Parts: sequence; structure tokens; C-alpha cells
Amino acid sequence: MLQRLTDEWSLALRNLRGRLGLRDPRAQGHVVVKNVLPAATFSKIKQILQDEKSRSVEQNSFFRRGSAFDGTDLRANCPEVVDALVSDALLRAAREQSGLSDLSFVPDGDVNQISLLHYRTAGDGIGWHVDGNIYIGQRWAGILTIEERTEDLHSKLELRPNGQVLTFPVSELENTLILFQGDQVQHRVRPMADGEERLVINLLLTTDPRQSVNPFLKGYQSLVNYFFYGRLRSGFQIEDDFSASKSKPNVRY
Repeated sequence: MLQRLTDEWSLALRNLRGRLGLRDPRAQGHVVVKNVLPAATFSKIKQILQDEKSRSVEQNSFFRRGSAFDGTDLRANCPEVVDALVSDALLRAAREQSGLSDLSFVPDGDVNQISLLHYRTAGDGIGWHVDGNIYIGQRWAGILTIEERTEDLHSKLELRPNGQVLTFPVSELENTLILFQGDQVQHRVRPMADGEERLVINLLLTTDPRQSVNPFLKGYQSLVNYFFYGRLRSGFQIEDDFSASKSKPNVRY
């Protein structure tokens, strides 16, 4: 119990410090995994998502003005995509490239485990920010670009580790997974212009998949989920420390 209270306090403090701009300078790295999927697999999921993207839920809020599928939507509409991405092969690549042997997907019940963001509206974007974290472990965001058709040479996605802006050539992004600690590394998506389109998969991983029991952290995350996905789905679960410690990484074999 004492260890869990210590973990919860550390997580709350980490979230607070992130909001105040006091981020861990040791957690500012990023990992680029090129050709993360076999070419045939990537081609298949790209076609599926291009066919399904028009059905994604459109949302107009102060967070963003695009459309999206959360994890529940993707499982219902694109199960082949989920099977291909929430997979042992992708997790192995992420672990090898990051050097984090304990990295795992967050639980299936979390609507942020895998989601689709479709940027297609002029002005759609997300300003500089860090994410919240409801997991005891480090939060690692994974951005897999499916398609980016813009007038820019560099992706709309930018990272700002330790105050230094990083950009990524659009020509090198398809089938490339960009991993970074989203609650520590500032990032943004520059606004879309008329006629531009960006289709990306978001993945969420952690080094410890135990969810916080802090109602304030969960409440904030639930609000973010609503504004991003147009759905009031928490994706939260309660599990004791024993069951969490016994669970295996959330991987589809």
C-alpha cells in the first residue's frame, strides 16, 4: 500500500510539473522506427483506413476541429488494423529501438490504446502541449503516419525536446512510427490549410500499465477524450496491484 501511494504521488507530481513546464530533461528523447510494418501489411491497412476515414466522428472543439475514431470505434470498424498494430511484432520493434524492455501497450479498455486522427479541415491542428498521464509508468506516444498530403515539405507534427524544435520530412513518414514521451516532450500539429489532409494512427504505450486511481487525473483524461473523439468514454478500469503485476503486456499474438 505504501509503495502504491508513493507511485500515485509521483505520478500526480509528474503531471503537475509537466503542466507548469518543469519537465524531466532526461525524458526528452524520441525514437523513429522506419518501415515498422511489412510493406504489404501497411498497404492493406492504408487502404482500409482510406475507405473508412469518412465515417470517423467529426468534432469541433477548442482542442481541434477534425475527426477521429477512438479505440472502440476502430475495433468495431477496422479490426484488421487493430490486429496488425496492437501486435507482438510492433511492440518488439518499439522495445528494440527504444531500449525499453518493459514497454507495453496500455490495456485494451483504454480508448487511447489505438486511435485514428483525420485532419481534413482548414485550421485543424493542436498547439504546443504535453499530454496527461494516468499510468504509473512512463507514457510513450506512438504516431504512425498513414498519409500526409500537404503543401509542406515537413510534417505538421513537430516535437520540441528541451526547447529545440524537431521536424520530419513528409517524404519519409509513411510507415514510420515516431515514439516520444508525450507527457514530457512538448509537441504540436501545425494547422491544416485548405485542401490538405493528414491521416495518422495514435498508439499509447507505457512502462507500467497500472492505471492511477486519482479521480482528478481520470476526470481530466475523460474530458480530453470527449473533445478529441466526440464520445464520453473513459476507458478506465480498476484493478488491484496483484492482478496488475501478474498481467502480461497487452499484446495480440
